[in-house]
Amino acid sequence: MSMTSPPPFLLSPENHDPAPAPGPRTWVLAAAGTALLVAGLVGGYAIGVRSASATSSAAVISPAAENPAADSAGPAAAPTAAASAVTPVDQSARFTGTEAAVLAEPWLPEISNCVSDKDNGGPKLENGRTEAINCRIGDLQLYFETFRTAKEFGWTRDYREQASRKSRTLVPGAETPRQKTGTTTGKTGTYFEYVTGQTCGLFWTHAGSLTDLRLETDCASIDDSWPALRGVWNRFS
Repeated sequence: MSMTSPPPFLLSPENHDPAPAPGPRTWVLAAAGTALLVAGLVGGYAIGVRSASATSSAAVISPAAENPAADSAGPAAAPTAAASAVTPVDQSARFTGTEAAVLAEPWLPEISNCVSDKDNGGPKLENGRTEAINCRIGDLQLYFETFRTAKEFGWTRDYREQASRKSRTLVPGAETPRQKTGTTTGKTGTYFEYVTGQTCGLFWTHAGSLTDLRLETDCASIDDSWPALRGVWNRFS
């Protein structure tokens, strides 16, 4: 910060007499002004030094601060496939104390996003249902439902059995109702495949149970290929 020296004291051309000497009050004001000027210069210099120091510190960032891994011994390990894989959140709590738990047990390691009739916005209990739990397994929808009586259970089973018998003309190769044994549990039950609208699905229940399982997806997503659904059922039945 540069300062311009005040002009020299000049005599007026019209008056050759020197200006009167300043009085005591004038000297006091001048001294105070000088003190303020000096304080301002010193303060400004100090602020400038601190600002420059802070700027320099901010501009020089150590590799460790920019990359914490730089201080560790050796290069950072690349993520493995196991570490990056998405693991489904355990859904077993959704089935605790339910009749559907028996049918759902082999599916639990892979299912996700389960919503039950006890959740806000969950499936409604209609047509004799006492339990309803909707889940996902990959891109497929998985439905578990339990009924109050065998008669009410028969209504939904019969409706889908009728759809199954008509499905061979809609998507060839659909299996009609028959007894089948699960490959994982070894339990026998009723199995069939069906088409409703654009949806391809399969129905599975253990013998004597009032709980059924339905696995559904858009028919186009599996290219109207039943083995795609059967393969999933084979893994978890």
